[in-house]
Amino acid sequence: MRAMVMPVPGTADMRPRHGPPGRPDEQESVYQQGKPRGIDVRVGLSDGAMTEVSEKTIGKLGLAWSADIPSPDGPVGTPIVADGVVYLIGTRNVVFAHELSSGRLRWVFDPQVKYSVRHVQPNWGARITRGLAYANGKVLINTSDCRLVAIDAKSGAKAWESQVCPADDAYTITSAPRVGGPLRLPVHDVIANGERRIAIGRVLSGTVAAGHDVLILPGNRLAQVAGLAGGEGPRSSATIGEQASVALAPGAVVERGDLLCSPDAPPKLTSVFDADVRWLGRGELATGSALTALIGAREVQARVASIHHVLDASGGHRPASAVRDGDVARLTIRCDAPVAVDDAKTLAAAGRFLLVEDGEVAGAGAIDASGYPDQRRTRPASGEVVPVLHQISALQRGARTGHKGAVVWLTGLSGAGKSTLAIALERRLFDLGWNVYTLDGDNVRTGLNADLGFKPEDRQENLRRVGEVAALFADAGLICVTAFISPYRDERTRARAAAGSRPFIEVWVRSPLEECERRDPKGLYRKARSGALKDFTGIDSPYEPPEAPELSIARKIIDKIPNTFIGSAAAIDPAKAHPQCFLWRANMPPTRRLRQSHCLPEPARSTLRLLEC
Repeated sequence: MRAMVMPVPGTADMRPRHGPPGRPDEQESVYQQGKPRGIDVRVGLSDGAMTEVSEKTIGKLGLAWSADIPSPDGPVGTPIVADGVVYLIGTRNVVFAHELSSGRLRWVFDPQVKYSVRHVQPNWGARITRGLAYANGKVLINTSDCRLVAIDAKSGAKAWESQVCPADDAYTITSAPRVGGPLRLPVHDVIANGERRIAIGRVLSGTVAAGHDVLILPGNRLAQVAGLAGGEGPRSSATIGEQASVALAPGAVVERGDLLCSPDAPPKLTSVFDADVRWLGRGELATGSALTALIGAREVQARVASIHHVLDASGGHRPASAVRDGDVARLTIRCDAPVAVDDAKTLAAAGRFLLVEDGEVAGAGAIDASGYPDQRRTRPASGEVVPVLHQISALQRGARTGHKGAVVWLTGLSGAGKSTLAIALERRLFDLGWNVYTLDGDNVRTGLNADLGFKPEDRQENLRRVGEVAALFADAGLICVTAFISPYRDERTRARAAAGSRPFIEVWVRSPLEECERRDPKGLYRKARSGALKDFTGIDSPYEPPEAPELSIARKIIDKIPNTFIGSAAAIDPAKAHPQCFLWRANMPPTRRLRQSHCLPEPARSTLRLLEC
């Protein structure tokens, strides 16, 4: 049963008291100032699921929980809700945190306002200094004695404070702090003025000012702001909602469609993301549909990679093969080029986008790129790097080893059987006299990549390194077999590019999620389902199947033929392989192959497209 939660006045007396404010030097605890004032949280309930409060549903509202606030004047200002917690401020700037689900008090923070300061009255602060703010795990308040205080949202401990004006200037700040977020300024136009470029756009988030450093995406270039101009002439800064012309220091390169952002808190650069999209197009939206995505000021060609589900009227969802007019669907969008995106949940102003079809707006969506790695190059190559040119050619190495170097890249879900196949293939090729080595995910993380964690960006760097090492092995004349989940097509494309002209054989181990979860040899799926393991591929992080692998292997083959050995020998050395592919059982001699009918060669690629029993 779903619910619509909303704060409403409680049953306790919430009227402000207009009695004497008390003595300026009064230090009595807030908990001793009269009886607690209550706050009720009411929740809408129905036989189905209630999605909005209306004339028809108002009568179905019921009390979910009630909490008494030990504050003489009750809560001051509107409560805020973040990450399942209700935060509110009371008399003397005391902050209370309650769990949204149960109303249980998590913590209380008393900023210890100095009532001995001239003009500061114990109870007046409740009526004059109102409200609080939330940002990046911190609750922010302005106190009656002119301090800005940041409170850790989880623990209720003071993170930091700043005296923003003299304490004697009591009540100078009387509203909640304003949280603007990091800079996001889409560039809608560019004016060239000699060597200087002027970027024109509207600030979506944060502030831009003269002297600030800005990051220009997607090019990943740093620049400095030389000055600003607005509708009324030169200015020192521009903030949320304001149109600005930003003059960059000479030499800066900026183009229409770029994004100016904070270098300390940049958005994610990615070519694929999930999104909740309301479809408004004339026809149905299906997997593979080609559209134009308008993100900030950038237009990029995109297509629907997959349709996860369509939301229904009750707030649940149902599977769907197509999205119709008016539907809200969860989609995976793949763009032709990387774009700078923010998650709508963390930065709503910059996390929205439009879908355009035939020159008309056909959909609007909210971006969720949390499960995808940041493709931005954080460690650009130095201009002083000069690669060494070897004197031994690939032909010379092949003449010594009897075969070319190559990369065999196994991809698939955890538990699909990649490592089993990789080790078996390594054994067979070695027995045949070929030089071969296997790189496995767990083995690599104990050495080469021991410094990496499991965040999306760490996983991306893990695969980048593996792709480069595999390419070096292949360059040395070895056959390098890799066994990695490698869930994203972009990662596998980079590995293929790293191999260059050397044979690269992508093998998709096609095992359904249900089967992998049933096997679960490492217990990882159980941890992911319980919430102990976050961003696990197949559960709360996506897997993008290969679109054109050299070889696709069904799980049932692996189960039917123990210790199956597969490969694409013709792509490595035609002289060593006839026919174009090979498949052996462990108990068969190397010279005896299974029937050629088990292989479906594709001469254009000198390898297998599909292997099926």
